[in-house]
Amino acid sequence: MVFAFCLYAAFAFSEAVKAADADFNGGLEWESGTVPEGWSYSGSGRIYADTSVYFEGKNSVHLVHNDYSANSVLTARNRVSIEGGETCRFSAFVMSRAARASQAIITVTEYSSSGSVLATTESPALLLNEGKDWSGWTEIRTDWGMNVGTASVGISLTVTAGEAEVRLDAVTVRPADTAFYEDFSAVSSTGIPALWEAEGEAVFDGSALSLGQGSASVQWNAFTGGCTYELTGSCTASGAAPLVRILFYDWRGNDAGQESFSPEGDGDFSFSFTAPYATTARIVLENGGGTTVFDNLSCTLTLNPRETAAGWRGVWISAGGEDANHAGQGFRYRWFRKEFTVTKPVERAVLQYTGDDTIYGYINGSNSLGSTTFYGTVVADVTSLIIQGDNAVAVYVASGTDFCAVIFDLTIVYQDGEVEHIASDESTLSYTQEVSGWKQPGFDDSDWLTSRFFGRVPCSPWGSIPYTEISASGRSAELSDISLPASVMAGEGVRAEFEFILSDSAAASAEMRVYLTDGGGEELPYFLKLIPEENADMTQWQPGHPERAVYTLEIPDFVPSGEYVLRFDEASVVLTAGEELLRDNTLTVTAGSQPARQGGGRGGGGGNRLYINGEKTVPLMYLRDSSTRFLPEYAEGIYNAGITLLSLPNTRSDQVNGFGSVWTGDGQYNFTLFDEMVYETLEGAPDAMLMLDLDADPPDWWLNANPSERAVDSNGATYSGGASYASQKWREDVAAYFTALIEHAVSQPYAGHIFAVKLTAGSTYEWQQYGVTLEVCGDYSQAAQKAFRTWLTGKYGTDTALRSAWNDASVTLETAQIPPRGDRVSKTYRSLLDPATQQNVIDYHNFMSDMTTDSILYFAQSVKEACGGDWIVGAYNGYMLHSLTYESSNMVNGAVSRLLSSEYLDFFCSPVLYDSRMMGMSATYMTMVDSMLSAGKMFFIEVDERTCFYDDNGWNTPALLQEWGKTYTLRDTVEMLKRDFSNILAKGAGLWFYDMWGGWFDNPELYSLFSVMTEEYAYSLQSRQESVSPVAWLIEDDLLAYYAYDFDGSYDILYQTHYIQKENLSRVGVPFDMYYLSDLEDGLPKQYDIYIVEAPHMTQEQRLWVELELKRNGVTVIWLGLTDVYASGALSASQMSSLIGMEVTFTNGGNYSVTVQDSALTAGIAGTVYGNESSVGRVTPMAYVTDEDAEVLGTLGSSARAGLAVREVPIIGDESWTSVYSAVGGVPAELIRNILLQKGVNVYTDSGDVVYANSNYLAVSTAYGGERTFSLGGRYDVYDVFAGELIAEGVTSFSTVLEEGSAVLYRLTPASEVQPDPDPGQEPQPDPDPDFPLFRGCASVAAGASLGAVALLAAAVTVLCLKKRRR
Repeated sequence: MVFAFCLYAAFAFSEAVKAADADFNGGLEWESGTVPEGWSYSGSGRIYADTSVYFEGKNSVHLVHNDYSANSVLTARNRVSIEGGETCRFSAFVMSRAARASQAIITVTEYSSSGSVLATTESPALLLNEGKDWSGWTEIRTDWGMNVGTASVGISLTVTAGEAEVRLDAVTVRPADTAFYEDFSAVSSTGIPALWEAEGEAVFDGSALSLGQGSASVQWNAFTGGCTYELTGSCTASGAAPLVRILFYDWRGNDAGQESFSPEGDGDFSFSFTAPYATTARIVLENGGGTTVFDNLSCTLTLNPRETAAGWRGVWISAGGEDANHAGQGFRYRWFRKEFTVTKPVERAVLQYTGDDTIYGYINGSNSLGSTTFYGTVVADVTSLIIQGDNAVAVYVASGTDFCAVIFDLTIVYQDGEVEHIASDESTLSYTQEVSGWKQPGFDDSDWLTSRFFGRVPCSPWGSIPYTEISASGRSAELSDISLPASVMAGEGVRAEFEFILSDSAAASAEMRVYLTDGGGEELPYFLKLIPEENADMTQWQPGHPERAVYTLEIPDFVPSGEYVLRFDEASVVLTAGEELLRDNTLTVTAGSQPARQGGGRGGGGGNRLYINGEKTVPLMYLRDSSTRFLPEYAEGIYNAGITLLSLPNTRSDQVNGFGSVWTGDGQYNFTLFDEMVYETLEGAPDAMLMLDLDADPPDWWLNANPSERAVDSNGATYSGGASYASQKWREDVAAYFTALIEHAVSQPYAGHIFAVKLTAGSTYEWQQYGVTLEVCGDYSQAAQKAFRTWLTGKYGTDTALRSAWNDASVTLETAQIPPRGDRVSKTYRSLLDPATQQNVIDYHNFMSDMTTDSILYFAQSVKEACGGDWIVGAYNGYMLHSLTYESSNMVNGAVSRLLSSEYLDFFCSPVLYDSRMMGMSATYMTMVDSMLSAGKMFFIEVDERTCFYDDNGWNTPALLQEWGKTYTLRDTVEMLKRDFSNILAKGAGLWFYDMWGGWFDNPELYSLFSVMTEEYAYSLQSRQESVSPVAWLIEDDLLAYYAYDFDGSYDILYQTHYIQKENLSRVGVPFDMYYLSDLEDGLPKQYDIYIVEAPHMTQEQRLWVELELKRNGVTVIWLGLTDVYASGALSASQMSSLIGMEVTFTNGGNYSVTVQDSALTAGIAGTVYGNESSVGRVTPMAYVTDEDAEVLGTLGSSARAGLAVREVPIIGDESWTSVYSAVGGVPAELIRNILLQKGVNVYTDSGDVVYANSNYLAVSTAYGGERTFSLGGRYDVYDVFAGELIAEGVTSFSTVLEEGSAVLYRLTPASEVQPDPDPGQEPQPDPDPDFPLFRGCASVAAGASLGAVALLAAAVTVLCLKKRRR
């Protein structure tokens, strides 16, 4: 990941580190020898000291790396001393160019004082620049918390296998908690610090900055709007006027304010400022005359409103001398205590605490005050337990999961009005075993350890923790008068006047909220907002003086009819008197009718459309978190930004937000928790529309009552929530639960807000099969065994047919067993299953896909029937590109085509593809998304990337965070979200922002960005949009069914054919479409110039459709690896040869890589290698071309065998199609681009940036930026959506400069057209009827088909003429 936003800290180490590690050569200085002093080098690339360009010191290390089988590694011979338990930032700076496949990584190895290795951690990988010109200096870094036993670290820099030219410099270790630091000791080859800019008289001498009449400035993005910082430094001035300014800019680059300070110029200075809500900033040092010297600038965070708003004074702590995370170490039990002294009368005392997993609290040796998990908070009034003199608060926690941590807060309100907090912090003492008397004051705790700080609420993994504010200081008031209307209709607002007399001055004006209590004394489970109108700012009220405030009281449409009494939320105001006025002024609410929302979708019109109540709706959604406390301001902010669709969280039926079970027994349900979750979601956005999550994982009580129905793995293990997807009883019981819940929901006042249901199951809600990992497989349950035999009977019919297929003379339909793991491993071949001996495994894989599909369809039909067809229904499914090993057979679902043809399913969803989320990477779909769209289904991509507001606290490794798309500044978060939106807009899909732990998107800058997104999507709905993709990628639906359980044998192929191939496709300079192979049967929605096919197995019908649909005049088909090789119980090279139009031969040896040769099609990449050079004999079988009429474009490894070849294949007359075969996946972008250019296809750019486009939009995501020229393939007016500017009119191409790590979105309007009215609220226009015949007549099909199809055509003609497109 490019971290260009981070300012290099020239001091490199803390003072203690400097003293202890003077021999560490972080600057890579190179006076003599073959390597920098204090470093060693391994690798085949050439390295030398580059004195012409460097970040600091006198040189950088220049590495020319060209090795596709091995890394180049620089390793520091001297370790750096580190204090155990501290969080440090490890960093280096890199320049790069001409990269292919290579990335740069920092590796940190932790050592104990005895020298033993404690841990090894890799940084996120830095994508190296593929361009021909040098990039600027970019930072590769990782922030990592050291083990408590760490005494020193070793550091290495790695350039991974591939090709690149790089410069390396400035390896540093520094504290991770400094927002900015500069001591001006690092001067680059340009004469100034590498990331600074200077004007006028500015001198950087390696010790300080000296300014005459001039200025110096640097980009600063590592801040958070709303937070308070302290900037310190030294400034000495002589006859000068020094000035420090911090300029802030919003996400569009507009001015967002500034902070300035004029140092005295007599030494050290300090000033505090609160950053405005902005995205980027620039620190500017200025001088108006004379001479000013600046040095040792440092900026630190002093106040974070996210943390203060949470209320907690205590912090999360773990026991001293150990890490909080104890995953894999079994149960942990810990004891904590803290003593305090009380010397004056106490009015009230309240103890609040929670912990992970279960916590108990005590005061002065009392009995337990209550227990809870981290999903709740114990709030205990302990006034009677507090004594004069010494006291002790004590907590005990039992943890069986990942973390063992506690947080507590004892609030003492004294009779004189003083408030004191006794809270968890690092001074709290901790112990690893229970000792008699530990809860009592005066206990001898001399051998207990001080605790370790973990994080402040709302840090991960716990998020927002409920807290009750005890002190009413600044919020207490007498209610002296009230004016309310007598009645109101639900869904309307009324004028409400209240006269308050404040007890003391208010420091802040809280949002006013009230609750409604009906005549029976029951309070509604949600608050109502009072919208300020007149004199509502409490900070302007005079204490002791009547203040009349006017509000609008909003009555949501889901408030039931009734007579209500208002109660003020104590978080808003604490009434000291006047409650009788509220009781005397009741409000009568009359509820209106609440018709059910009618959700639907419609295909056609270029991209599918979401309709709610017959109106086109922008398909952007917010998926709320399922953590401990959902904050209504999250929903309010997202709704006000124009995203009006909200989703309830992914949550289990027996753990609704962790608080309890909805499905409590056989036919027994407690819907109160479900209702509370709905109202909790609607509190902040009472007009929002809701999607429900219905999860099919059954509660443990059900699994215990039905042991034959639970999934069993190959080791005999079972799983919590893990039902067998083959269980009919599970389907029926879950469907009954779903039906009961829906029947309840449609009877509730909120029913009119529901428009959709998402069906989930599996370990992460995405329909993974339980018991399938790299180590174990399933499903060996009784339910699966019974269903498997039924499935086999349906496929084979007779024992004879089964025996013939399985090559087993003894098996019968009544005795067939689910294949043991030993049957599934590689046998004849390492990669593919041998149909002669492993057809039972292939059958089982297809059976389990059918079971997944059958289950989803069963539930979808049940839900559709229960809601009367009013709601749209969907599910996560079809994760083809996410599959990188045989393990993925548990979630790819080879029977996905049946889901696409179902009338009961309206949409599908998946996250943005993992480990593809860095800027400049594809960030594409896990599914073959165009199959879903062409089937008339909506598709929603789940944006669950970890934004800059995700506080990980070292929970996960930096490399894993990179997989998840973690960003560290708001600027990078903004660019990532711009890219994701551009992707779905160009594809005609939707998205939801998944706020997994809460607060990931809660920022005014992001809400402003979302407003632009919703407006642009609404604008796009008024015009027809067409695919302009010239490339279609087709993958066999049940691809994973044919892979053996061999890690290398499957990973080496799938990593190239899926992971690398989608990255290369994204860099061609054109968009591409993705389909399941089964879509050929129903016809693709358009013809393409290039088809890429990955299909080791094809049915006869699929082969026919390949012949008919793909092998057309002028078309190029690229075959990835073994294609259609399964024939009559064996793998057949001749069958493959006849399909691809080139003779091939199998081999069980060789290198799984291609060395590209020079030709017209390989221009620019001759000599490069793709695939995995180190994979020798791990991929079997492989096929290479032996056809004398084929042109060899590349060889397998260093052999003479043709691993990449091309041949023109005649059809009839002068017509022909082009066959390109690659034995290895990951066909280079340049080859595909060259083919397109030869065909005269418009290529938007050859820069290697990621392109998303349709007929109306062009979007680009870039890692390194720079000057670009885009070819449009027509004459257009070009509007920059995110900049909000028309940048060109009537052009066929245009040039611009892209920022590094950025995304741009251009709206393209044909120059002859008038742009439509951008009002998104206009009436929707009818879309074309999507249900049209595939064929225009069989004669035309036969005429355009390849010769190989003619023999098969007659038998299929009836089927072909009757086929209609699946919609």
